Amino acid sequence: MGRDHNGIRLFRLIPSLLIFGTAASLLLWARQYQQRRPSDMPQSLDPPRFQSPTLPLPPPQRLESETLEHFVRWVAAVPVSGVEVIRHEISAARKDDSVFGALVTSIFQLPVMDFGRHQLLLSILGELQHPKSVEPLAKFVNLPSDTVIPRPPPDQSKGLFTSYLDYAGALQARAVEMLAFMKTEEALAAVLQVAASHTSRTVRLAALDAFVFNHGDSAEAIEKARAVARPEEAKMVGLPRRTRDFDPHEFDGKVRAFYQRYPEENPPHPEHSRRKWHNRLEAGPPEERRKRAMP
Repeated sequence: MGRDHNGIRLFRLIPSLLIFGTAASLLLWARQYQQRRPSDMPQSLDPPRFQSPTLPLPPPQRLESETLEHFVRWVAAVPVSGVEVIRHEISAARKDDSVFGALVTSIFQLPVMDFGRHQLLLSILGELQHPKSVEPLAKFVNLPSDTVIPRPPPDQSKGLFTSYLDYAGALQARAVEMLAFMKTEEALAAVLQVAASHTSRTVRLAALDAFVFNHGDSAEAIEKARAVARPEEAKMVGLPRRTRDFDPHEFDGKVRAFYQRYPEENPPHPEHSRRKWHNRLEAGPPEERRKRAMP
C-alpha cells in the first residue's frame, strides 16, 4: 500500500508549527508585560498621587431624626476625602434634640446586629458634640460586653486555629474615643475612669490613647494617663503615632525599639499557639478527650 509522503511531512510539521506559535505568543506576552509592569522599587517615599474619582460623590444628605438610616448609608458611601462634607452636615444638626434622641435610641438597640453600622452611629454621636452626649457614650462604654455582642464560645473552632475579633470591645473602644473627642471636663474624667477600671484591656488601652491624642500628645497628658493606667499597661501610653508627615523609617525604628524593650508584647509564635492547643486537647480523662475531638 503506497504512502502519501507529502501528507506524512505535513502531519509531522503540525506539532512544530504549534510549538512555534505557542512560543511566539508567550514571547509577545512577556514583552507586553515588561512594558506594563510597574517598577519593583518606588522612586521616592512620597505617597502615590491618585487622580480624582471618576464616579461622582453621593449628594449630601441632611441629618434629621426621620432620615437617620439614609444618613448613615450616605456616610458609609463617602470616601475619606469627603470627611469634611460629613462633618459639615453633622454640625448643622448639633442643636437638634430629635437627632440626638434618634441616635441614642439606635445605639441602645442591643444586641448589635450590624457592627459597621453601629460604629458609624457612635462616630456620628461623638461628632455631633451635643451637650448631652457624654452620658449615653459613657453608659455604652460600661455595658457588660455580652449585652453588646455575645462572644462566640471558646471551643467554636473545634481545632481550627481561627482568631475572633472582640466586636464588643471594638465598639466600646470607639465609644470611649468619641467620649474623649467631646473634650469637656466631664467627658475626659470619664475617659480616665474607663482607662483605670474597665474590664476589657482593649477598651482601657483605647481610653488611654484617646485621652493623650485629644490633648495633642502632650507630655502632661501622657503623665496623667500613665498615672491612672494599670502598672502593666503604663508602657502602652505614648506609643509612636504615625501621621501623614511622619518619616516612615523613623516610625518603624520606634516600633522596633518598643518591642525590643518589651518583648512580652510580641504576638505569640504560630507554633507555640498550635502546641498550646494540642496540649489542651490531650489533657483530661480519655472520655473527655474524645468529646473534645468529636466534630
